[in-house]
Amino acid sequence: MCIANLVEYKNFGWNFFTLSFFMVFFSLIAEAVGFLEQIKTIKIKNSHKALSLSMYLYFIFLFLSSLVYGAKIYSVLLMLNGLLFVFCSKIAYELIKRKGINKKEFLLFIFCFIAILLMIILPIKEIVFSVFMLGSIFALLLQVFEIFKEKSPGVVEIKLISIYFLTTLFFVWYAKITKDDLLILATVLTLFSLSIIILFWLYFYLKEKRGDDYESSISNTENRQKI
Repeated sequence: MCIANLVEYKNFGWNFFTLSFFMVFFSLIAEAVGFLEQIKTIKIKNSHKALSLSMYLYFIFLFLSSLVYGAKIYSVLLMLNGLLFVFCSKIAYELIKRKGINKKEFLLFIFCFIAILLMIILPIKEIVFSVFMLGSIFALLLQVFEIFKEKSPGVVEIKLISIYFLTTLFFVWYAKITKDDLLILATVLTLFSLSIIILFWLYFYLKEKRGDDYESSISNTENRQKI
């Protein structure tokens, strides 16, 4: 790969593109840290509550598609974004270890695996990447469903979701500057889905907190009465 062909190299300079590059770059680092925090939370609490295995299985291949597509269009940022598949793989492993994998999740894994192989072998990289990007909206909504089903924020790491939201926001800017209509559409829809996750998380988190505060208040009142 020739450096002169890189999108970042062609557009580098004292401009908004360079600013957006560094904003996305540092947010990707923060996102990697967020994934590590999620892994840590799962291990410390030894729980998978409210976490969607389907979403993380899907995101393994979403990031891989970003890596492959980024190599095709010579985008450093998309390739770096693709490397996040390593962290999703670790989270998926921790979830499978704790709750196993059902038939639907296994079929999702196989389907995505075949899609990535076709993406690598055949000249349909943009089409497959488009499908993965648009499909990520439904994968994120599966996380919303898990939170709603459990009626709890569970062990979902809100720092990771928040950083992912911020990274996606920067990617919208990056996509607009590079005039990548596909990336613009996908990132805007992703922002919408992430917003729903954050709202649901906050709703059930505050609900649980109010419940804990109420129980604590009742307990303190009973203790004072005994005294």
